[in-house]
Amino acid sequence: MGNADHHQRGQGGSFRASGLQWQWKGEKEEMSTPVAVRETKNVERIRRAETESIDVLGIRMEWKVNERDTGRQYCLFEMTVPPGAGVPLHHHAEHEAFWVVDGEAEFGRVGSAGPEWFPIASGDTVNVPGWAFHGFRNPGKNNVRILLLCAAGLEQFFREVGLPALPGAALASGPPAPSEIERVFSAGLKIPSYAYPG
Repeated sequence: MGNADHHQRGQGGSFRASGLQWQWKGEKEEMSTPVAVRETKNVERIRRAETESIDVLGIRMEWKVNERDTGRQYCLFEMTVPPGAGVPLHHHAEHEAFWVVDGEAEFGRVGSAGPEWFPIASGDTVNVPGWAFHGFRNPGKNNVRILLLCAAGLEQFFREVGLPALPGAALASGPPAPSEIERVFSAGLKIPSYAYPG
């Protein structure tokens, strides 16, 4: 347990971590006053549709938290991917993680034999290391909802390429136009973010 003092609950003891101390006597547990108090924002609840949304390649992306909210650590989106929409293979330095909330889609990567696509479904998580080629698409008939967690640095890109989406606005239908893909990927070259050469 690192530097923590740990004892079995039935015997009593204490536990200190992150500036807080817990004490218990037998089965009774109490938390004492923090040893040290840091200036910080309080815990916040964000409800659906409370934050702004953008469209990127036909995908509706609702900001949940941005880099300013997280001390420049990460940003979080809830994406709604309509049938036919998706993002071609690309890569960038920032790490990402995708968690499928609802629906089924396909995720792309580059294997030993070249590009490959595999199915993802509700509850699946896809981890994308920095500079790993990746992409995703919805070949089905229903919308797919995915949470996207991005390391700091990608917010600039999304703010540049995202088109404002009004609350309740209809989702795009079908795959994005080649001109829209070119617009988004041209902006990505500044981050840098590069399309797969294939």
